[in-house]
Parts: sequence; structure tokens; C-alpha cells
Amino acid sequence: MRSASANFITLHYAWIIFMGLLSLPVLYPYGNLNAIDAYFFGASASTESGLNTYDITNLALYQQLYIYFIPMFTNLGFMNLMVVVVRLHWFNKRINKSDVDSESLHILGIASGSQSLQVPGDPLSEPKSLERAISVASSIFILGSATTKRPPLSVHPPQQGMAADDMNCLSQAATIGRNSRFYNLTSKDREELGGVEYRSLRLLLKIVAGKYPWACIVAKSDSLPVYYFGLHLLGGISLCCWIQYSDPKYTSYLKEVGQDKTWWAFYLAQSMVDNLGFSLTPDNMVHFRDAVVPLLLLSFLGLAGETLYPVFLRFVIWTMSKLTPRKSPMQEPLGFLLNYPRRCYTLLFPSGTTWALLGIIIALNLVDTLLLVVLDLHNPDIAELNVGERIVAALFQAVASRHTGTTPYNLSSVSPGAQFSLLVMMYISIFPIAMSIRASNTYEESALGIYESNACYNEKKGGAYLVRHIQKQLSFDLWYIFLGIFCLAVSEASKVKDPNDPAFELFPIFFEVVSAYGNVGLSLGHPSTSASLSAKFSVVGKLVVCAMMLRGRHRGLPHRLDRAIMLPDEHLLEQPVAMVTLGLGSQDYRRESKRSS
Repeated sequence: MRSASANFITLHYAWIIFMGLLSLPVLYPYGNLNAIDAYFFGASASTESGLNTYDITNLALYQQLYIYFIPMFTNLGFMNLMVVVVRLHWFNKRINKSDVDSESLHILGIASGSQSLQVPGDPLSEPKSLERAISVASSIFILGSATTKRPPLSVHPPQQGMAADDMNCLSQAATIGRNSRFYNLTSKDREELGGVEYRSLRLLLKIVAGKYPWACIVAKSDSLPVYYFGLHLLGGISLCCWIQYSDPKYTSYLKEVGQDKTWWAFYLAQSMVDNLGFSLTPDNMVHFRDAVVPLLLLSFLGLAGETLYPVFLRFVIWTMSKLTPRKSPMQEPLGFLLNYPRRCYTLLFPSGTTWALLGIIIALNLVDTLLLVVLDLHNPDIAELNVGERIVAALFQAVASRHTGTTPYNLSSVSPGAQFSLLVMMYISIFPIAMSIRASNTYEESALGIYESNACYNEKKGGAYLVRHIQKQLSFDLWYIFLGIFCLAVSEASKVKDPNDPAFELFPIFFEVVSAYGNVGLSLGHPSTSASLSAKFSVVGKLVVCAMMLRGRHRGLPHRLDRAIMLPDEHLLEQPVAMVTLGLGSQDYRRESKRSS
């Protein structure tokens, strides 16, 4: 099982690195970029960091298209969706290898005597060998009672949104432990649970994969363009409608910088949804800082694309469960997704965790908005805005400081206090989602058969549990950030010491490093360029920033081993059930057997 975690992280790194390196043969041949700048664009786009060393408005159209599409295949939602696709592909692979038992053909359902359930589009008859193939895949992640080192927890009361009889398909011996982990399951229980989980994964793919219809083909599923595809269309069409009937000064500005209105609208919508931060205008959103409608729309797209993605996704599933007839075949997988979300998807959290995430994000944005308004109350660069426009611009900047990296301000002219608050917000940008993943992880050490006596690691302790994870996150982050600052202080020493270049100081470098590590994209810039401060770095300095972006892109991954990213090895299918349910390798199983004997 340890190798499964290593493989996932290794593949994650490999994919991001590959998509970044792909920019060299794609962007460099045109001749307007140095090799390091071409790679910098690839690294920034593949990590959704949004820093640039060259004015995007001067890129060729095909180069703009490249950095338009790359983030779609490397963002948080896509990477986690691919885990669902791979797991479903594994299920289907096992199903195709199963022999058809003509005497046991039946529809994959919940309990004997109950109405059979299916996902629309599924075959109406599937062999029982299919069900058993699914059940083994599911049982690999379930703790059995034979070798557990602690008594199983009693069944929790049914959660909201799931009827009390939803678990009647399981035997009376079955119990539910923390974080939706099942204990004492019989072979039949594993079949039932595996079938429900399989259908839930298929339905989840249909809900999320509208942006990636080919993913559904790989997993042999239909596609419903519910979430991502809808966000891109909503943003692009809404901005197109707004720019058509807006003040002529906005369209005149786009003509001045040589950008088509429609392309600008759809590019900006994609940049916000994928939290990229690139803009086709040299001053980012400064020229649009008094445009209330697009700022509010873009703030929504930025939140729905990543920061509040788990909240919006759960809301979509909850809404579907309310609108779907109670006896519909979709009700069971919808209920399973709502009540046992982390068995299926890394970014789908239980109700309490989701509400906590929403509250934290709202609180952080309100605090940041208040600071930006108050600290720059007498800033002459913002004095032209009325009160309402100031608040909306500050709210947009607060949202952008989480991940999107767009800005309605010239950040070098805002107050030092506002700059520092943005730096802090960029650093903690991943914390709410990362802590939600940690707190709701269904496959921590205990799922590996490792039971620590340290009470602070029990999520029921609330604050102590999260403090433990925050400490680990800090130990993961801080040394790397300071190492990056040190390397830049050495490589750019002559520029930092230059008294004739006051814009090139240590704090702007600190700001740039945190922005790169947080994959945000805000920059204090330099008076001589419309690009980020990184444009003035040496080749070594740019490589350091790329390394910061790459490392920062992986800081939100599950701490150790996560139930939602687990893929069972086929050799486990032939191992004893006690070993499979504990998720142990052959040597670990032999050790467990000796201990129990």
C-alpha cells in the first residue's frame, strides 16, 4: 500500500513536469521567447501559478491557446477526476475479465427482494461475477474484524440526507467506524457495498466530467456537462454579453491592446475557473476595476473553480438528490456520495467539513477585503473609485489572493500593510482545502493497521487534530520557501544591492516566492515591464521560481494515503480476505498472522 501512495505522488509530479516541459517544443520555435521563458510559461501554466516573464498580449495566438488549454489538464479538479477515471477503468477491466455465470445473471442491486438499481445508460443485465469483482475492489479498503487491534465502533445514526433503511442491505454484524469506514462485513456485505460505490463513482464522473467528455469514454460512462463545462460556458457567455453592452471605454481599451472581445471573454473566464491568473490585457484587471458586474462574476468563477469547489460540488449533488424522484435509481448513489463522500472523491467532503470550509473561506475573504479597503483608504491611485466600487474591487482582490492571481490594483502602489496581508493570504491559500482533506481522510494510519496512541491525531479532538496537521504543513512548507528566497538573494544579489533600482528589493522577492509557491500569480512587478518581477530574474533565478511553483503545486495532496486515491493491485484479489481487508502486503500479512497467533 505504501507503493500505491508513492506511485500516485510520482505520477502526479511526472504529469505536471511533463506538461511544463512540453512548452519547449511548442512555444520556443516561434522565436519570440528564450528557452527559459518558454519553459517558465509552461511551468506557470501547468501549476496554475499565473506568473509570467513575457507580456502575454505579445504572444502568438497558438501560444495563447497553449497556455489556455494546459491548465485544463493539470488543475486540481482534473487531477482528482483522473483518479476516479482510473478506478472505474480498473473496475471495468476486472468486470471484462470475469466469466459470465449464466445461472446468476441479475441486475446489480442493493438487497434481495429490493428493487434493482442502475445508473442510466448501464446494461440492464450484468453477471454476478461483475458484482464480485466490484466487491473485492471495495473490500480491499475495508477493515475486517479478524485482525483489528481495537474494537469496532458502533453504527452511527443515519446522517442527514440518507434514509434510515438505506443500510438495511448490510448484515447486522456490519458496523461503521470513523470517516465512513466499514467493519465486520460479510462477503455479501462487500458485494452490496462495492456495487453502490461503483455506481456512485460512475455518477460522480457524469456530474463532474462535462469538461472532459473523453474521460467518460475511457471509463465507459456517459457525460453530463454539469459542473466544469457549465462554469466555462457561464463565464465566457456572460462576459461576452457584458462587453457588448458595456461602456465603450472598455471595448476601446481592448482594441488598443489588440484583443478580440470574444477571445478576451472566454480566455478570462477560463483563467478564473482554472485559477490560472493570466490576462490578455497588459495591466491585468486594473482598467476594469470600476466594472462591478465582471468583477463579481469573475470572483464567483474563481471560487467555484477551486477555492470553494468542494462546496459547490456537494451543493450540486445535494440539489440533484432533492430534485430526483425518491424512487429513482439515482437516489442510492446520490445518497452514498452525500453520506460517504471521501470513499469516492478527494475533494468531496462530509456535510460538517463542507460547512466549516465555507465558513473559513468567507471569513478570510471578509477580513482581507476589510484590510484592503481600510489600509488604502487614502491611496490616491484608488481615490477615483466610489465606495461601492472600492468594496467590489477589494473583494475581487481578496478572492484572487487565494489562487487566481488577477488584480484590479497596481500592487506596487498599495500600502505596505496591504501587501503583507496579501502575502499571508497567498501562503495560507491552500490551508482550508488541505486541512479539510486531512480532517476527512478515510484512509489514515489506522486504515493501514497502524494505530498510534497519540490522542492528538484523533480528529474527534477537533482543534488538536487540526493543529497537528497544520504543524506538519508548516514543516513541509517553510524550509522550502526560505531556501528559495536564499537562492534568489544569491543569484540576484547584484540587482538587490543596486541603489538605482529600488523596485528590486528583498520584500518583492519574498512576495514573488510566496506567490509562486502558493500557485497564486500576484506580483509587485517592475516599472520596466508589464510582466511579473520574475521577468527581471536571471536564468538561475527563473529556474528557482519554477521549482517553487512545482513544489507548491503538490502541497495540497493527501498527507499519506487517502481512500479516494487508492487503486487496488490485482494480486491482492488472490490474497486472503483478512489480508485484503487490512490492506497489507504479503510480508505484513505474515507478521500480522504471527502476532495474532
